[in-house]
This record gives sequence, C-alpha cells and structure tokens, in this order.
Amino acid sequence: MRKLNYILFISLLTILSCKVSDEEATKKSHASIMLEEFIYQIADAKTSQCHASTIAESNGVLVSSWFGGTEEKNDDVGIWVSRKIDGVWAIPIEVANGVQEDGSRYPSWNPVLFKPENKPLMLFYKVGPNPSEWWGLYITSENDGETWSVPIRLPDGIYVPIKNKAVELANGDYLSP
Repeated sequence: MRKLNYILFISLLTILSCKVSDEEATKKSHASIMLEEFIYQIADAKTSQCHASTIAESNGVLVSSWFGGTEEKNDDVGIWVSRKIDGVWAIPIEVANGVQEDGSRYPSWNPVLFKPENKPLMLFYKVGPNPSEWWGLYITSENDGETWSVPIRLPDGIYVPIKNKAVELANGDYLSP
C-alpha cells in the first residue's frame, strides 16, 4: 500500500509541475530563438493535419516543408512547401505526393530540406503505405524552392535523411543521420 501511495504522489507531483498555462508558455523563450511565427493561420490550412516540419535557407530565402493531409498514413498526405520572401510566407503548395504510374496513391512522409554549398536545394521524402514499406525519393530546386524537379527514387534500402538534415563535409560528401 505504501508503494502505491508513493507512486500516486510522484504521479500527481509530476502532473502539477508540468502544468503551464498557454500564457506562461508563450512568455517563456530560449535566448537562441530570434523569431517565433506561424507560416499560416489555422483557418487558412490547406490540410486538416500536418507533421514533421523542416526548414532551410537557400540563397537568402527561407523554405519550409512538412507533410500534410487528412491524417498521417492516409493516401492524400503529400509534401507541402512555403517560402518566406520579403518577410512574408507564401501560400503553401503541395510539391510532392505518392501518386504512382498506375494511378494508385500512397502517403508521403518526413520531408527533409537540405541546401548543399553551390548546389540546388534538395527535398528528401518517403512514400509508401507505412514506414516499414516506404521508399526514399528526392526533388531539387534551382530557384530556392519556387519550382521543383521530377522526383528521383533513391536505391532500394536507402531512405536517408529520414528526419534530420544531412551535413556537408569539407570534402563535399554528405553525412546523413
């Protein structure tokens, strides 16, 4: 009985210590955060859900991407992009989806933007019915995310980067988590 009371006490203490109002959360910020803002207002959302955002700077243009659709794992989930130009985020557009040559469609997953030095902006993502069956693809943009190439499929078994940016090494190789 004593052990149960101890567990309940610790649980209650944890819950109470984590309770922070929205106002308090908004006031708290890390010194390294220069700006917090929304790309779009929720009323203007193009999809009912979005997830796994990524951001990169490409020649002075901020480019952000995420996957969005009715719900994660649904066939209508695609890869969306918005660009910040002159201080304003553009209306998001879908730049990739899981539509196959036979017309079937699979969900798209986990975009990762990567800007190698002196090369086009790259957007890696995955397509497939679920993470254990997905495959990797990427598209490139020569104009900082305004337009994108046709998708290029990565070799079977190569999915990287899955959710974290690659790092360009001094010799020009990419190290991908």
